[in-house]
Amino acid sequence: MNSVYTQPWKTGLKEALHGCTSIFILADSNLPSKYLNEVVETCGTKAPITTHSIIGGEQIKTLQEAENLYLELQKVGSDRDTVLVCLGGGTVTDLGGYVASNYKRGIDYVLLPTTLLAMVDAAIGGKTGVNLSTYQGLLKNQIGTFHQSKFTGLNTMWLESLPEREIRSGKSEMIKHALLLGDTAYIEQVLDTKNSELPDLIKKSAQIKQNIVNQDPHEQGIRAQLNLGHTVAHALETLAAENGEDLRHGEAVAWGLAFTIKASSIHTELQNRITKDIKINLPKAEKMWEVMGSDKKNKSGNVTDVMITETEPLVDFIWSETEFTKMWQDFCKKHA
Repeated sequence: MNSVYTQPWKTGLKEALHGCTSIFILADSNLPSKYLNEVVETCGTKAPITTHSIIGGEQIKTLQEAENLYLELQKVGSDRDTVLVCLGGGTVTDLGGYVASNYKRGIDYVLLPTTLLAMVDAAIGGKTGVNLSTYQGLLKNQIGTFHQSKFTGLNTMWLESLPEREIRSGKSEMIKHALLLGDTAYIEQVLDTKNSELPDLIKKSAQIKQNIVNQDPHEQGIRAQLNLGHTVAHALETLAAENGEDLRHGEAVAWGLAFTIKASSIHTELQNRITKDIKINLPKAEKMWEVMGSDKKNKSGNVTDVMITETEPLVDFIWSETEFTKMWQDFCKKHA
């Protein structure tokens, strides 16, 4: 079974680069320059290094941006033995992984996540992807691959530059993992922990996800549990982008989890705590339903979702429009 974060990131990075012909580092330009400098220094001098900076955010997860990176890789002579190193948050790791999975029909890549959300979720499990721009707005992760990284490294020191909003966003995915296990004690730990206490909780959360991925690498069954809260979350993100609103993925997940908790009638006392200090304009039910109809997780034309039960998550729950509308309207009234 694969485990995560079992060795120091510098050691793992050096091992992953052994024998490569060149190194292409894709880095978020929002990061302090010392982070990139440290990675470049760790890569050593045995293979030529190219660095390419990009402004992280959902706006980079496009086919056009992927093509730009293919061209950059081609321009510097990258071949099948090049290793692509992604330094940044979830949008950088999603895009970089997607490019690595397609360039020359697949090259190795390394993930060095720098946000809490990426450390516990986006950089774990081999999902890569970009968004699709449609008449309904930006649809999340409609195009992507399963392509496992050669190494994923953890350096919690990189969290020191993150604003509190990003920490809060990442905690939503940690709460999701705890809900899947029914581990309310762990949820309390995540909600109440100080940032200095995060490292051990990060490793636990990442391992929860990795254990599920190990059983179902390509999401044919149990891995669908990890979509808990995400049907609503992705619709919220799409509609927020359409309205020019600033909504982080983890913030949308928090509201998606709160809705799932209400719909499942389990752990209802957590609804307000999960969404505390996360402001949002909750859209009307008909707008939500329209976007949810294009969710990539749907089956046979049905809007499918993940629900929590007393025993284990239900991964193939089907919403009717009437049921969802009533539940969403009740939810919005409670949180008005």
